[in-house]
Amino acid sequence: MTSTTDELVYRYVQASSLRDDGSRLELALATSGGCAPNPWLADGFLRAPQTAARALLLVANVAGARFWTPPNMVAAAIEAADPVVTTSQHALRFESFSRCCGVYARFDMDAAALDGAVHSHGTTNIDVNPPLRAALARIGPRDPLHLRVGNDELAVSTLDGQVVEKRVPLPERWVRGFAEAAVATSTLEPRLELSNGALRQFLQQLPRGGTRGVQWVVPSGSGARLSTRSAPGALAVGGIERLRALREMAPFIRAVTAFGRRGEPASHGSSCSVWSVELEGGHLALALSPEPSRGFSGEGGLLYATSNTLNAKMEAAAAGRLGYDVQRAEWFPRELPFSRRTLDRPDGRLAKARELVAAEAVVLTDDGRAAAVASGSNEYRVRLVDGTWRCTCPWWGKHGDDRGPCKHILAAVIASTRD
Repeated sequence: MTSTTDELVYRYVQASSLRDDGSRLELALATSGGCAPNPWLADGFLRAPQTAARALLLVANVAGARFWTPPNMVAAAIEAADPVVTTSQHALRFESFSRCCGVYARFDMDAAALDGAVHSHGTTNIDVNPPLRAALARIGPRDPLHLRVGNDELAVSTLDGQVVEKRVPLPERWVRGFAEAAVATSTLEPRLELSNGALRQFLQQLPRGGTRGVQWVVPSGSGARLSTRSAPGALAVGGIERLRALREMAPFIRAVTAFGRRGEPASHGSSCSVWSVELEGGHLALALSPEPSRGFSGEGGLLYATSNTLNAKMEAAAAGRLGYDVQRAEWFPRELPFSRRTLDRPDGRLAKARELVAAEAVVLTDDGRAAAVASGSNEYRVRLVDGTWRCTCPWWGKHGDDRGPCKHILAAVIASTRD
């Protein structure tokens, strides 16, 4: 699309559009990012090429890794996805999930670490093939590395030549993972800080795999140690061996801060944790789900919000359009072509809760702070206690509020907000 005047020519990558996802209208305005027919989102030489190259490799390696295989599904073929790249005036963000969706990696490269320009904000999902991995792995501390990010591709240029990776489809499961990871990590607080030397010693303690249950990361002097028992100030982590993914980055790490759930007693089971790594020119975050068998996409933390009318921030998070940076304690935008309905799975808890409401199986009491919910041949009691919903069903008895609300609580919440 081209618009002309007597003096200027504006070129747009695509046309503006008006999308209707069934619940709201959304206007997407195309903007002109430069004089070229397909302007780049960002391009320039990296000021810390070797550090950035290793961080990009880690994000790509997480996308291709599986940290947990479901029983009786050893041969199951689950496609690996590839990193999502978002450009903004403050940072270039590279994000990925593992194949099991239980590990989330993000490299935030500061815009100041790019000796070039960020032309416009945008997001693309690119493939990372062996040629690009090999090119990144060969980068030394003094080797030039030029990066260009476009709407449909990413180009990396080194002394050996240029590698171009094209845009690939983004799986909806990743969108659910983005939404759930943002909600889960936004509740965390700093729990532990380690210097480079202390981190290296800690990483050497990590088991290779096969651990069961929770292990505690216990502060010890200026470092940390692993324990099978809780202790004051300890951080409970499930699947601690997944942190071995940081070992290749150890020489480039300046310091690391571990984030855990706010106010979580050490005697409780694990929650998700984030290990935020300080690098030259940016930060690297590695988020672990509470257990290897629990992918972020199925955690259910956003279900309370999606059961009702969302505010603007939660609606954006529900569609994967907002992420959360624990290091800066702030939300950041990303552009994805999905709506909140991505989370409304037809076989999920939210759909079943709506069926209960439609069947008039919910009887509210105590001014909407309690309810009786008929489900099958049973009746369950739902009550709001000290700001937290509780239910008498077996599912809630097993998980509590650790994995989001059960369908009976969701049904009560939906019924209490109906006109």
